[in-house]
Amino acid sequence: MMLLFSFFTGKINAQTFVNSNLSTGATTSTNVAAPAGFTWSELQLTNTTLGSAGSLSAGYTLADDFTVPAGPSWNVSKITVFAYQTGYAGSTSPFNDLRLQIFDTDPSVGTPTPVFGNLTTNRLSNSVTASMYRAAAAGGTTRQIWKLEANIAITLAPGTYWIEWQQGTSTAGGNFTPLGTVVGTTTQAGNNAKQKKYSWQRMGQCSGWWQQYPTGCSIYSRLFYWSMLWNSNAR
Repeated sequence: MMLLFSFFTGKINAQTFVNSNLSTGATTSTNVAAPAGFTWSELQLTNTTLGSAGSLSAGYTLADDFTVPAGPSWNVSKITVFAYQTGYAGSTSPFNDLRLQIFDTDPSVGTPTPVFGNLTTNRLSNSVTASMYRAAAAGGTTRQIWKLEANIAITLAPGTYWIEWQQGTSTAGGNFTPLGTVVGTTTQAGNNAKQKKYSWQRMGQCSGWWQQYPTGCSIYSRLFYWSMLWNSNAR
């Protein structure tokens, strides 16, 4: 989990929590320009995994934690996650399903009950382009990133929480969630995102389906880029 910033959105007390970073700019490290109106989300240094499977049809889920700091509770009204479908070239989003739940404890430990949501209800309210392409240094436009929004309603008291989600598409093909990307780094302190199919694994763990790097079993803990719209009752 990484809290980068919050900012006012126009509503009284409405703020956006943003987890990590994704866009790396309009030009790759090898000077390839992104298409007009788009930026790149470019792999950094020795990282080689463009995205992690969070596909509903394949049975994957993804999870990341966040903290509501001491002070007023957060009234959460929207969660936005990001994903791409490799090779999809349509002008409208291929995503038609988003399922999510929130826990007040690590969902990979025991069998906790979510404080909100489930993995059976489709909560997708809107999906539009994020105006980014996920790519390596050479660029490429086969992985357009899309925003997936879910309108929700829950009040969260100060504490640490986990969001777990999975997404589905209306077209055939695998879909993936890009990992948080900060220019010039492979990982950041506090990164601890997880992926599940048959069992939970921490992103970066060198086993099973999880992220590995060409230099051997170097463990780079990772996180995902997503955002949350919230407000408080404080004035």
